Amino acid sequence: MLRLIINMAYRYKQLGEYSNAQRFYCMVYRSRAATLGPSHPNTIQSQKDLAALDSICRDMQDYNQTVEIFEEKHRETAIKMLRIAKIYINLDNCKTAKEYYSWAMGILGQTFNIDYQHIATAAYNLGIIYEKLGDINKAQQFCIYGLSIRNRYLGPEHEETGKSYTSLGVIC
Repeated sequence: MLRLIINMAYRYKQLGEYSNAQRFYCMVYRSRAATLGPSHPNTIQSQKDLAALDSICRDMQDYNQTVEIFEEKHRETAIKMLRIAKIYINLDNCKTAKEYYSWAMGILGQTFNIDYQHIATAAYNLGIIYEKLGDINKAQQFCIYGLSIRNRYLGPEHEETGKSYTSLGVIC
């Protein structure tokens, strides 16, 4: 029975129905705490699941407030989009993450000289997404784009540039 509740919580989280997911994760936590004790590794994992879900909810709320304060095509909104995209990657929802990264890159492209690091990171992450989706050519294109930005602004010896080379090597 507990396995079913865990699966329901996970599924609701993947669907973006965080209040339902939270309800089921709370049930799992209470059950584990009562049967296994508060210091058992499975109970602690349940606490971590709840904390991660709370973080996702706060990031989504923060994004919505940013859109209300600024506008959809504002730099701050784009930076929040990058955080939301990362959440979707962690949820294995590559399609939605790809949309957020693409949208953010379009906005940040208008302020390129300020936001090169955000664009390079978004390009790198889009490369990872395309690799997961099986489109190696697009993955390489985005990784090369991110690498060229980091080379230009950080130089070839910088740690982040080195990470870009490594990522490109993994994809190739």
